[in-house]
Amino acid sequence: MNLYDHYNIPNDNDVDDKKLMENIIVSKNKFNFYSDRIEGEKRIYYVPYMKSVHKIAYIIKVTVDDRISKGALLNFWIGLIPIILSFLFIFFVKSRMNKKLITPLLSLYNHIISIRENQKYKLLVYPKVGNEIDEVTIVFNNLIVKVEEQKNDIESKKKDLEKLAYTDYLTGLATRRFLDEEYNLLFKSSKRSENPLTIIMMDIDFFKKYNDRYGHLEGDRVLKIIGKLLKKVFKREGDIVGRYGGKEFLIVLYQTPLKEAIDLINQFQEKLKMCNLKHENSSFGRVTVSMGIKSSAKIKSLNSTLFLKEADKALYIAKESGRNKYIF
Repeated sequence: MNLYDHYNIPNDNDVDDKKLMENIIVSKNKFNFYSDRIEGEKRIYYVPYMKSVHKIAYIIKVTVDDRISKGALLNFWIGLIPIILSFLFIFFVKSRMNKKLITPLLSLYNHIISIRENQKYKLLVYPKVGNEIDEVTIVFNNLIVKVEEQKNDIESKKKDLEKLAYTDYLTGLATRRFLDEEYNLLFKSSKRSENPLTIIMMDIDFFKKYNDRYGHLEGDRVLKIIGKLLKKVFKREGDIVGRYGGKEFLIVLYQTPLKEAIDLINQFQEKLKMCNLKHENSSFGRVTVSMGIKSSAKIKSLNSTLFLKEADKALYIAKESGRNKYIF
């Protein structure tokens, strides 16, 4: 849209101007001050500037051309080009940021959340984007590998500690802690199912005298040999054999009646005799053991502690009555 203005200053001495001003004042409808008239494709406005109430100082004629010139149209397009380029640049930057930065970071964040919730340390697999995010991904995966290695190391050490807690380091048999836990479980199970249960308390005869004469290293060797013999004889599923004290052993035979237990005891005694472990401070001349047996076909009304004490009492009687025997 183009604007053109024209100033008409009347001359009082000029007859024509004076006549024009009079015509303008008289013929207001013709010029219609402050309103537009259409002349072709142009709008004409006459705006008088009054010197006094009845005297016009000058008249402003404003011409409005609504047609857009070629120059104006060119200027319009030239002005629009930077705007279009700005929008294209913003779109390009946003697209690149999404691909190169935002999407990889969101992927990393979701991966970390998944690790926290599932406790599964998996490597982050993501296509290379060609910037520092690739380095972050590499560092993160290296950290995951180290964490997994440390986790496996902790699990391995945990198993080793459990093995130390439940396995006697010298004989390879169960420890007192494991024996107590398993014995109570098997006792409760036998009580519920009314299955027979047999326990054997065993003690090495004159073992202190053996250590005094042959030394503790030889005493440890005897403990290892007896441990191996016990594992060879009492090897059925459900049999629990462990070192109960320094020279005492406990054998728990689940679902085993007394007669079957005695057969196993005799097998052990025969194997120990065949080893012929010399013991000059023993009246038998060799290493022997004494055993106390407690067995019951039904233990429904019995107590686990009293049941164990009965076996210990039988062991005491076996030792007091000459050793190298079993009492039940």
